[in-house]
Amino acid sequence: MRPRKRQRPPGIEHVIDQQNLPIAHGPRQVSPHPHATRTLPRVAIALQPQSIETDIDPAPPLLFRYSAVTFNAHRIHYDLAYAQRVEGHPALVVNGGLTALFLLEHFRRVAGAEPASLRTRNRRPLYCGRPARLSAAGEGAAWRLRAENEVGETAVEMEVEACSVP
Repeated sequence: MRPRKRQRPPGIEHVIDQQNLPIAHGPRQVSPHPHATRTLPRVAIALQPQSIETDIDPAPPLLFRYSAVTFNAHRIHYDLAYAQRVEGHPALVVNGGLTALFLLEHFRRVAGAEPASLRTRNRRPLYCGRPARLSAAGEGAAWRLRAENEVGETAVEMEVEACSVP
């Protein structure tokens, strides 16, 4: 989806959200990963020389609430039977926007700054009930963040330019 060009009134700031959404047709054949119940290993993720990490495990009520407040009616986020039987997912799918919010809050905690700009890329889904790891590394205003699934595969990448501190 590409935003239309708009004339911006002087002195008015706004955000343009550009999304490229992959659309799946028909049920997917997805089998549970053999290591799905394994906990994440405690190793450093080499994004940059020093990475700050935290683990998350979103619960079904959070996915339901996030879907409600964002008016996202896609049942893969709150209806387990539908997600598994119709869409072929092994569990409820964590919304990519929610993962981006987790990454953004992780950035705010570790950088102690607000973002001036950010860019995200969703690579693969995270699943409810499976641990995920958030990693952040940065120097100065440039930061790279990543959310990984339980086996260390990148689910969401984020690049953040921090606001300059006065």
